[in-house]
Amino acid sequence: MRIISLTLYILFALLIASCQPSSVATSSSVTTELRAPAYPLITIDPYTSAWSSTDQLYGSPVKHWTGKTHSLIGAVRVDGQVYRFLGKEDIPLKTLLPMAKEEAWEGQFTMSIPAKGWEKPEFNAAKWQSAPAAFGTPGMQAVGTNWETKEIWVRREFTLTEVAAGAKLYLIYSHDDDFELYLNGIEIINTGNRAKTNVVTTLDASLLNKDGKNVFAAHCLDRGGLAYVDFGIYTESDQPEIFAQTASQTRVGLSATQTHYDFTCGPVDLKVQFVSPLLPDDLDLLSRPVNYINYEVVSNDGQAHDVQVYVEATPEWAVNEVSQEVQVTKGETGNISYVKAGTTEQPILQKKGDNIRIDWGYAYLAANKGTTNTMAIGNYFDMKSEFAGSGKVSGVSSMTTKPVREMPAMVCVDDLGQVSGKPASGYVMIAYDDIESIQYFGNNLKGWWTANGTKTIDDALESASVEYGQIMSRCAGFDNQLWEETLAAGGKNYADLCVLAFRQSIAAHKLVKDSEGNILFLS
Repeated sequence: MRIISLTLYILFALLIASCQPSSVATSSSVTTELRAPAYPLITIDPYTSAWSSTDQLYGSPVKHWTGKTHSLIGAVRVDGQVYRFLGKEDIPLKTLLPMAKEEAWEGQFTMSIPAKGWEKPEFNAAKWQSAPAAFGTPGMQAVGTNWETKEIWVRREFTLTEVAAGAKLYLIYSHDDDFELYLNGIEIINTGNRAKTNVVTTLDASLLNKDGKNVFAAHCLDRGGLAYVDFGIYTESDQPEIFAQTASQTRVGLSATQTHYDFTCGPVDLKVQFVSPLLPDDLDLLSRPVNYINYEVVSNDGQAHDVQVYVEATPEWAVNEVSQEVQVTKGETGNISYVKAGTTEQPILQKKGDNIRIDWGYAYLAANKGTTNTMAIGNYFDMKSEFAGSGKVSGVSSMTTKPVREMPAMVCVDDLGQVSGKPASGYVMIAYDDIESIQYFGNNLKGWWTANGTKTIDDALESASVEYGQIMSRCAGFDNQLWEETLAAGGKNYADLCVLAFRQSIAAHKLVKDSEGNILFLS
């Protein structure tokens, strides 16, 4: 991450307008039930930062603060019935006319002002050049033809033979900057001075000649900086949602380092905690790039029930765009098993800006070794289907693919066995090894947690496991202390705001040390 001013979630105005909350004392910490605009789940640093944007944890896909999906799926299988409690399956649209990020397409273009009627299907573009899309600044996503002039005009001829009667169609387009798009001579998009990627909008099917030639004609104006043009047509997928049944959320609460959820999953109750141990008095722990997802299941009807817990992440955590090729592998260190994902390119610290996700280093889903835990890699839908049917997962040892073509799933399944009135519990860890954290006056600096490069992510995961009980206790103690002190200083509303803002503020920074040994806490 270069030194930049990140756009953070500014919550305060919305928080003040929220409904009046109550505070709930749990066995470990005091939580506020203030209704938040977004709930922090994983907050390691500005890049590894995942939030739930809906009141119910299962109401929407988990997202990075830039709005891109950082998928986390959680489900419990109880006596063969699956209840999804975390995230939502992100079923991609079916491609009819691909964008360049999926499959190269060829169009005609000119960078000189064309004759009148250039957008019409019958226009003679024989003097235009033919070249592969996308058209844009070198280095941008899937650029096939460099565009470095002020304006470009593009024509794309196509036929559609797969459109079912009554099918809902979508146009997806990316542009930088001003963008006009015509379909068979009719203007359908005119953005004005904007620059956006992967905009999804409905497409009027009546504008298409389904049995003949169709023509997209585009004009884009670059106002300086980056430039880009790409577009395609999509329809709804016939892929059903696998984890369609949800749990029933009964409570959500927040403390400084934790987000707590309670659920009913048929005949069992489930508690889930997302823990970010950002303790300011322990710089090694604060900077360690490991968060926890704790879960506890107990019968609510006096009977024993067969229970398995499923937690899934995807390589979306380790890419800037899903068109980037990734490698997903399994591994072990000490008492830890893990699945990790990263791009094959590994462009360390080569990107800058606010609307950027990390695409170097590796995202980890990890758990303690044991007879009950299984780590697996496989197809996004196949893994869920296998778990729903058997409570188990198998998969492959590794995958190399582009998520836009096939999304891999990184899965941990914990077979809790027969669960009755005595709670059964476990946890998984989400971690990120960014290799190099900050570019500071031309020097790449490693995270504080690496102790000048002497500690590895394996060391961090093993320490996070060995110190688990102590860390949970310390987080609860800190949460209670922060609540009590802010309550005394400014009253309940002030305490609520401090709880909400804590993780957001601390995790908006990276802790490093410069070449002279100075501590740098940079946003």
